[in-house]
Amino acid sequence: MKKLTRIKLINWHLFSNVTIDIKDNTLITGENATGKTTLLDAIQFLLVGGKGGSKFNIAANTDGKRTVENYIKGKTGDVGNEYIRTGDVVTHICIEYYDQYAKDYSIIGCILELPRSGKLNDRFYFIESIKISDDLFIDGNLPRNYNAMKTYFKNTLNREFRVFETTKAYREQISKFFNIDANKYAKLLPKALAFKPINLQTFVNDFLLDVDEVDINSIKNNFENLKKIEDKIQIDEEKLIILNKISENALKCQEQQTQIKVNNLLTKINYIENQEEFLKTTSLEISNIVTKNNNYNLKKIEHDLALNNKDLEILNLEKSKESNDFSKTISNLNDHISKKEQELERAQVAHNELIQNIESELMIYNELGKVVKNNRHISDFVEYLQKNSSTISYNIGTLNALLTNLANEKSGLENKYRYQRDT
Repeated sequence: MKKLTRIKLINWHLFSNVTIDIKDNTLITGENATGKTTLLDAIQFLLVGGKGGSKFNIAANTDGKRTVENYIKGKTGDVGNEYIRTGDVVTHICIEYYDQYAKDYSIIGCILELPRSGKLNDRFYFIESIKISDDLFIDGNLPRNYNAMKTYFKNTLNREFRVFETTKAYREQISKFFNIDANKYAKLLPKALAFKPINLQTFVNDFLLDVDEVDINSIKNNFENLKKIEDKIQIDEEKLIILNKISENALKCQEQQTQIKVNNLLTKINYIENQEEFLKTTSLEISNIVTKNNNYNLKKIEHDLALNNKDLEILNLEKSKESNDFSKTISNLNDHISKKEQELERAQVAHNELIQNIESELMIYNELGKVVKNNRHISDFVEYLQKNSSTISYNIGTLNALLTNLANEKSGLENKYRYQRDT
């Protein structure tokens, strides 16, 4: 809610420089010709936005012929002293409002410059976040003109002083500020200032109602058109209901499509995350497998080395075994040869003894045969001895040959052993 808090008038009829404070509900009273209507006309001129639409002195006298120029010059009607101000005049009308919601002040005002011989120039402005003070309008003892106001705002307040280019733009700003219709406001405000007792019907007709002749046919046509419009509105409302349902369904469909896309996206994200996890796990497993494989390869190399060592040991053992077997064989052969040599020696000794005995006996039997002639037994025995003496010698030779072969075999085995050992 906006509350009127202050009014500033400079060079407006009898008000040379006055500031009026407004607190809550304010009653304006006084004798005739003391400035009540003058004050209301200033507010009317400011809020309507200029001479267009303003009706001065309507609160006191409908026949009054007051003008903006007369208010600015301060027309008195006295003979010989008709105007208070005769030179160039600068007039300020400004009102201050307080916004209870925004908790801030704003001012609405106008600067009226009337040269001594020239045309009136009025400029309207609206400024937020500022309060009325004499420094805004007075420089020394003189009111500031438009250019002085611009300079003061720029140099002192560090703000830009702007005025509205058109009455329409100004009224739109006022209607926006008060949240009312601009056209109705400009028409109703002058009518609201008519305070004198009047006939109610006349007041309504003259001030509240626009003058217009009643056209029955036009009303009838308007009624028919209204009926058509109502029917069309009903059809449009039904269409609107259908369109709203379609819109709702389309919105739901769009939401579902969006949800499907989101679900697909989440599914893909989940798949990617699972794949990433699988890759991480697989990479770790592969790394472990590679490590194990490396360990296995190392162990295999160690096993191969150990196996080679074992093969060498086995080979050495086999060689050693072969060496031991050969040595044993050689030893056995040596023992056998030694035994055979001993047997041979004994056989030779026995043979020699036998030969000697046989030869001795043969000599005896020969002698005996000479003595005992024609004795068949003696002759048969002598013949036997003579026949078998060579056989006995052969058996002894065969035994010597066997011994020689054994010695040769021994020598061959020794040579084979030395060859294998060297290679």
